[in-house]
Amino acid sequence: MKRIILLFFTLLMLLALSSCSVIDYPLSDESRAVVTLEVTVHAVNDNDAEALAYLFSYNVLTEKSDLLDTSKDFIEFVGGEIITYSEPADNGISSYEEFEYGKMRKEIQYSVTVETTAGKFHIAILECVTDDFDEENVGVTSIYIINAENWQNDYVYRGDGNWTPGINIEKGEIENEEISNSNYISSVIADPHNLMLCAAFDRSYIERLPEIDENVTE
Repeated sequence: MKRIILLFFTLLMLLALSSCSVIDYPLSDESRAVVTLEVTVHAVNDNDAEALAYLFSYNVLTEKSDLLDTSKDFIEFVGGEIITYSEPADNGISSYEEFEYGKMRKEIQYSVTVETTAGKFHIAILECVTDDFDEENVGVTSIYIINAENWQNDYVYRGDGNWTPGINIEKGEIENEEISNSNYISSVIADPHNLMLCAAFDRSYIERLPEIDENVTE
């Protein structure tokens, strides 16, 4: 019920700013990401682990029996009220679409930075927005979070690139080494969810890609 109320008011706000019909014009990738982010913010600030858990798809909810517990861990890890946060589009929203026999499956991924009364964190989210093959996949698939102090790399945070279903809290420091970055790019290239490299890396990092690509393909 809490999830429904939160989504209802957030959607009302989004639709009030749009002149489009929700029937003729489904929510854009950006709007869907904003809804998920704002529900996440409310869940943290209200200490509502249930609302956070219910953002996930039915299949993830049933497969991850510890999702409510990890939702509580997520809120505890943030450790305070979220004061400000970036927009999903700021770092780019990448998408992956699969078509077969007139059916479509679409996923989006994005990363945001939140500042709280306790610190600064990066959050990465993978979300299934459409699945004509299995509607129970629709919803959030994976959430990663890391303390900004432990992320020293110069590309946008995307977790470990594996998008493990459920909530993944990265508590250790991520190595800021060239070989580590090369392995990350290799996983990005191999993962169809990460086809839009420009959405995952900033300009300074992209400029170094030719040399790193050579290392990856050796």
